[in-house]
Amino acid sequence: MRLTRLIPLLAGCALFAAGAACGEDAGPAAPATEAPLTLRGEIASGAGIASPDGRLVVSTKSETPVAITLGEVRDGPALPPGWHALTPYYDVRTGDTPLALPLSLRMAVPAGGLAGVLLHDGARWRILAGERDLLSNLTATTDTGGVVVAAQPQNPKLTPTPVPVITIVPRPTATPEGDGGALIVATPTPEPSPTPTRTGGGPSLSSLAGVARSNLDPVFNRFFDRRSNQLGFRLLDGPAFLDIPPQLMAPLNARGVPVFAVPYGGVNEVLIAVTTERGSGHFVALMAQPSLEYPANASDAEATLRATFRGVSAPFAARTSASGGFAFAASQDNLSYLFGVIHQGDLVLVYALVGGGSFTGEVAAAGAP
Repeated sequence: MRLTRLIPLLAGCALFAAGAACGEDAGPAAPATEAPLTLRGEIASGAGIASPDGRLVVSTKSETPVAITLGEVRDGPALPPGWHALTPYYDVRTGDTPLALPLSLRMAVPAGGLAGVLLHDGARWRILAGERDLLSNLTATTDTGGVVVAAQPQNPKLTPTPVPVITIVPRPTATPEGDGGALIVATPTPEPSPTPTRTGGGPSLSSLAGVARSNLDPVFNRFFDRRSNQLGFRLLDGPAFLDIPPQLMAPLNARGVPVFAVPYGGVNEVLIAVTTERGSGHFVALMAQPSLEYPANASDAEATLRATFRGVSAPFAARTSASGGFAFAASQDNLSYLFGVIHQGDLVLVYALVGGGSFTGEVAAAGAP
């Protein structure tokens, strides 16, 4: 992708020769400050504009040029409870003209764990749809500007990833058009994939993962129409992604067979799955997704769950939840579902427990946390 020409906007009289910009002598010069650098440019199909620190690239497929103003925000809006920032905050502005096509935001994030791009539109945060590649580049799309940041749902059993700071100091003189200065481009290292091993002379983990995927991909596709699994199935041997409540893990651990964690795209959703029979249709799966807001009542909870886990039109039957959360049971197409919203520490989790074949009864009988 080529980068468009950038015009740094360096505010204040101190950026120009004394007296030339301000028109009169204002006395002794004030101490220089390290104000965030802002860039402005027009982008069109095949072009992008990079943030001053090189961690964010904004691009578009629009043939019509789009005016972009891009800068770093030193004090952004507070993130929702349970989330921590993986990058600095950036202010992306597109002017008053509605966008004909969405903008693409590509951000380099640390490998491991879940990550998502959050956008604050001036009133509230929302999670942008996106995916993450094997080089840990997180790409999301938005049809509006705002303050954006790559963030990770906190796992109390894991140490949050620190955000390294790269300070770009504005130049003390005006910068000619087209000379944006050197960009610092992040070059993340791919996270190595675990090597499949055999357990007790039985089928290899790669073989079991293949069976799990053949059963579970159609179920996942029922819920989500935008995700791909580029990172593979990983043996779940610890809190690699989210700290899942033990009540939700119980149906998966009951038969003592390998459990896999599946980060679909590595963005927001995580699928934890287990299969015990090589025939198709016999499986149990747990889909857990961090959310930003806790619903005010059961009606709002059902609306949130139906919006998150699309494709299930069956009626929801309210279930008792000992944790004070919301839970609903449903049955459709020979599958049993247990949907719910709970607090896990400060984080809000929405989940869907799904069972097929010999697992339908176990899911139907599962206790809501």
